[in-house]
Amino acid sequence: MSSGSALGAAARGGGKTIDFLSEHAMIEHRTAALASGQYELIVTAAKGKGCATLAVTFRAVRKAVCEHVQLLDREELTAFMRCLASKGSSRRGANMSHLLSPSAMAARSPAVLWSVAHAFDGDVQGGVEILLTGL
Repeated sequence: MSSGSALGAAARGGGKTIDFLSEHAMIEHRTAALASGQYELIVTAAKGKGCATLAVTFRAVRKAVCEHVQLLDREELTAFMRCLASKGSSRRGANMSHLLSPSAMAARSPAVLWSVAHAFDGDVQGGVEILLTGL
């Protein structure tokens, strides 16, 4: 598990099983919401030196949850894709496409996942393809 991943953060949170399981469930809820199209994105403009954010609401097991993430614009998403494409992976050669699936983004970076969903009207896979084509 990557030290920068959401699961890694949950595991570092004191090693509590509940943290790990809760974050794993959130990953599943994010991908299910995205697949069903049943989520709401609300943009909050940047204030002062802060950045724009997305409030993302979707259904969990018993209730709706809302998570707040940094909103990345298309330019920032393109820069992210360019950086990812230039890094390569020691285990998989230069192919980083495994990091760009909705489930991988849900686990590693909800901000990237929801920003792509916002920029491409919910079509994360199509958005990734468009962003990669522009490199």
